[in-house]
Amino acid sequence: MAHFVVLYGGAVNKGILSLDSADRGFAALRAANQYSDSVIIFGVDYIIPKLAETTLSWLAEHGWPKEKIIFNPKGHNSIGETLAAMEILKLHNAKEVTLATSWYHVPRVWMVWKFLGFTGKIKFSIGRKIEHPIGSIVWELVGFPKTLRALRAIRQQRR
Repeated sequence: MAHFVVLYGGAVNKGILSLDSADRGFAALRAANQYSDSVIIFGVDYIIPKLAETTLSWLAEHGWPKEKIIFNPKGHNSIGETLAAMEILKLHNAKEVTLATSWYHVPRVWMVWKFLGFTGKIKFSIGRKIEHPIGSIVWELVGFPKTLRALRAIRQQRR
């Protein structure tokens, strides 16, 4: 069974991955290289112009084989990316996942996975660089209530 690494999206500046996005990419590669059967899942859609295309190219440029990337472009935020990844994990009956993201994003994505009912083991591969620490923390704090409202709406739909 493959080991799955979920790479969370980020941003593109003038056709180049932001430092934060590239750092998440390196975190995904570090995690994926620990297992010979690793597959990287990337699920951001095209809401951020060029993010999907640039990230997929970046992974290939850094030596990750395209055939070991599952691109499931259904998510335009952390919840959507998680739902897209969970579809794939369910198809493969995977009980473990590594999430590649930034340090400030960890609490939110962990909450999303747990809230959406993932009962398997969650590991993290965390980016090391800090591009905009204050702005990133503020973004997470401001976005947290919105994430909770969206998760509650999903829970209501599932009932």
